[in-house]
Amino acid sequence: MLAVSNQALCGGGNRNIGFYFKVTFPVGNEGDSYAFKTPTDFGLGGISKMDGEVVMQETSDIWEGGRSTKLDFTTTLSKGNHQLELFGSEGCCDGTTRWCFSVNGGDCLDFTTANLDGVSKEPVIPEPEPITEPEPIPQPEPVPEPRPAPEVVMPAVGPSEIYIKTIPYTSTMIGNLGGFKDSLAAPSPSGYCEKNVDNMLAVGNQALCGGGARDVGFYFKVTFPVANDGDSYAFKTPTDFGYGGLS
Repeated sequence: MLAVSNQALCGGGNRNIGFYFKVTFPVGNEGDSYAFKTPTDFGLGGISKMDGEVVMQETSDIWEGGRSTKLDFTTTLSKGNHQLELFGSEGCCDGTTRWCFSVNGGDCLDFTTANLDGVSKEPVIPEPEPITEPEPIPQPEPVPEPRPAPEVVMPAVGPSEIYIKTIPYTSTMIGNLGGFKDSLAAPSPSGYCEKNVDNMLAVGNQALCGGGARDVGFYFKVTFPVANDGDSYAFKTPTDFGYGGLS
């Protein structure tokens, strides 16, 4: 880690970056003291962990001209493998830094795999990959037995009817159901209409009445039969009611 930045390590950009560094290394002697100097350009803060435990945490800018010590720490380690992790984020501008480490108060050595292995005299033994259980094969849902078609009961009332009426919009209609009903009592003038239709496949004053596109009040009334007691109906009635509406 002699040139640490997104640009130096990845050939990437210098803005809006999240970093994660993981270093697995051996310790050759029980109780060795390791000091880690890990300056970073984590402008939005970062965290240092050793063997999964947080040892340093900072929420402010960690740059300080590439000489920040906010995530540096010293720890005593047992013999065997250990893991150092750093997390951080940067808004701008991804400055490059250089890391080093020392053992038992010695010189701060360049942070390289050769030096990490050299001071321990023991190679890193990779941990075995966890064995993942295969995901269960989803079983098909049982096919329900076919049900006999329900008996169609003809309604005891007459056929369906769709009645529409459009009228000029006035300010008294906003939040005033009584004023709206009063306006409905008057005949629809030119550019509006009052009539029965057989479908609502194109709903609007222009489509239904051949009228204008502004200042329109709408009233729709649909009378229809229900054949069976307890039938559930779902109505989807999108409209262009710019001042609200009521069902």
